[in-house]
Amino acid sequence: MVASAPQVVAERIRRPVPAGLSVLPGSLPVVSFGDPNAATVATLSLNPSWLEFLSASGAWLLGSERRLASLVSLGVDDPRHLDDAQVAQIVAESNAYFRGPNWYRGWFRWLEALLQESQAGSYLDGSACHLDLVQWATKPAQGELSASVWERLVEQDREFLHWQLGNSNVAVVLLNGASVVRWVQQAGLVGAFDENALTYRARTGDRTIRVYRAVPVGVTFLGWNWPLAGPLAAAGRRRLTRWVGWALREWVSATLVTKGTRAPVGEGPGPPSEVVNGYAPVGTTVDGAAELERLLAHWAEASNQATVGDLGAYGGSPVILVRLGSGDEFVLNRDTKRAAVVAFLGAAATAGGADRLPWHVTANSRGTVNRVSYRPDDGPTPGWYAYLRTPSPEPRGLG
Repeated sequence: MVASAPQVVAERIRRPVPAGLSVLPGSLPVVSFGDPNAATVATLSLNPSWLEFLSASGAWLLGSERRLASLVSLGVDDPRHLDDAQVAQIVAESNAYFRGPNWYRGWFRWLEALLQESQAGSYLDGSACHLDLVQWATKPAQGELSASVWERLVEQDREFLHWQLGNSNVAVVLLNGASVVRWVQQAGLVGAFDENALTYRARTGDRTIRVYRAVPVGVTFLGWNWPLAGPLAAAGRRRLTRWVGWALREWVSATLVTKGTRAPVGEGPGPPSEVVNGYAPVGTTVDGAAELERLLAHWAEASNQATVGDLGAYGGSPVILVRLGSGDEFVLNRDTKRAAVVAFLGAAATAGGADRLPWHVTANSRGTVNRVSYRPDDGPTPGWYAYLRTPSPEPRGLG
């Protein structure tokens, strides 16, 4: 059964197609690519491409070629006539966009490469998603619209994006290109950016990428001036990827210390376990969620590795044992990903410490009740592989 959509999302999907603003006839607003309630990181662009709905020749993508739901695919002539089940299906298909075979690689492959190589996350495992300032696809594309048309579209849609960022799991937003940086400011999502320059060596000499950072309440924005799908040289992409990885590590450190949810490394009850070659040592044991938080915060700052443990030939075997005060014990597997650790640390910071999170055990994908989660809504935690050592007869709280 497909879960019902939140009221704000349903209202956005049912909003009438605006006349005279070049919205692709027959399309529906794309509220997300991937699930913002599971992702920690979101990439942001101006608006969806009409190629999400049509082929290059202008034919509708239907059947096995379809990427997203549309009025055409649903057989409806007006968004206001969509029933609750159809709205829920539209949201479900948007959330599952990258799990299907037809995601638009011509655009998203460049962003996916940066996400993975910077260890920010991945569209493919759900730790990252993509959002747009304007949810309508337009034809012609945004760059060919008149200034007045584009300004009206932004005015109508910016509040929905603002709501998404304030009511989802997303904590970091990556702005792909100078126009996105500019319009995020003009839409009032960010007041001002700190700006810097990255230099890299190209065949024709030194080149520069402008980078931007801002931290309004609750969300960190990181941006750059050259869209990844554009003419940026490979050396420039590598330089930008390193900067994004560095900025994310800075974000982890600043978030935890500023919110006062842990002592900086070197303070507190004994040192955290040292990392070995960037990994937590196999057999590491911690007492309680607060100590797990401190250990993973240290790992996130001290290591550049993509996973908590060294995968080697052992894959998803345990690396950390967590002993809870109730007598329960769970393990964190070595293939737990950096993006998942960042999501956990962010949730702990928001809650005032990991020991204040609603730890519980629920069923895994095979039905065994051993999956350990810290999320109150039992939502997905991509890349977080924590399991009770002894399965429980039924779901219950821990700690």
